Amino acid sequence: MKLLCPNCQREITVPDQFAGQQMRCPICTQVFTAPALAGTDPLAAAPVSAPASITPPSPPAPPPPPPPDLPRDDEIYTLEKAATPLSTEQPAVEVFSEPRRREAAPIPPPVSPPPSPPPLVSGDYRHTSTVWISPRVVPWLAPASILLIFILQFFTWVGAFPGGYAVYTQNGWQAAFGGYTIDPVWETKAANFDAKTYAPGADWLLIFYMVLFFPTLILTAAVAALPYLQVKLPEQVANLHPWRWALVMGACLLTFFFLLLQWLVGFGLETKTRSEIAKSLAETRSASKTPEEQKVVDLQEGQRYSQYAFHHTFALRLVILLHLLAIAGAALTFWLERRGPARLLPRFDLRW
Repeated sequence: MKLLCPNCQREITVPDQFAGQQMRCPICTQVFTAPALAGTDPLAAAPVSAPASITPPSPPAPPPPPPPDLPRDDEIYTLEKAATPLSTEQPAVEVFSEPRRREAAPIPPPVSPPPSPPPLVSGDYRHTSTVWISPRVVPWLAPASILLIFILQFFTWVGAFPGGYAVYTQNGWQAAFGGYTIDPVWETKAANFDAKTYAPGADWLLIFYMVLFFPTLILTAAVAALPYLQVKLPEQVANLHPWRWALVMGACLLTFFFLLLQWLVGFGLETKTRSEIAKSLAETRSASKTPEEQKVVDLQEGQRYSQYAFHHTFALRLVILLHLLAIAGAALTFWLERRGPARLLPRFDLRW
């Protein structure tokens, strides 16, 4: 008889004499019980105590349905194999039956595309980035910034750049003490320019800035290097130890204050040139009687000053930013020490 293996659902052949016995599937090698043949009573040979106690055997369970993943060809061949009884190992017998036609599988409905995500609304963030304030990095912001500022003091801070050429410039030290650098061609060939007449004077705000900068540099370097030095501090200095970064922040703020004032007032190179141009037009301005004539004199003064193309260089702007960074680094370090190491590190979450 032919049946389906209850384990692998493959069609096999079981000889009739092994009906109702345990068989081994030749394909999946699993053990199953072959169903009894119709019209036979497997319990007939069994001894019974009373006829009334004999119950008819339940009908064999119907074979399970075939697996859904059948081949897609219209015509397929069925490979039949004979099952092997457990008591006697017999070789499997392969029999190819005639081709049979199966029903066409139903066509699945078309899959609709997934819905598009909803538009972004206020508060709908897709990305997050976290910036930690590390106590190992923050204490070095102020020393590194002050050191870079010292190097940038020897770069050009302000000057005249007509046509993009540096012809009349000052660095930080020159601006403080009245020095300047002038192009020799500009000095000899430029009309209406006398180097002695246009020579700038000292900027007192920058002198105070330079005087305060070196104590700030030494204090910042000493405070940053103190944790790595095995030095016993005097009692007066040890009392100020918890406030050392606050002192650094105050020194950086005071130094930056004088530099910012000089930025707002103007450097000596600019103010001296503007005053000399206004002095050369003083007679013309005094001779002007009507508002229209006064306006003409103002236009002439602005035109002559614009020919110099004065502006502050990138080095000066970078010095301003580094001062702000030094102040922020000292303030953050002082705040972290006051919070104590037992609390979690502060952080900034950026979401977009």
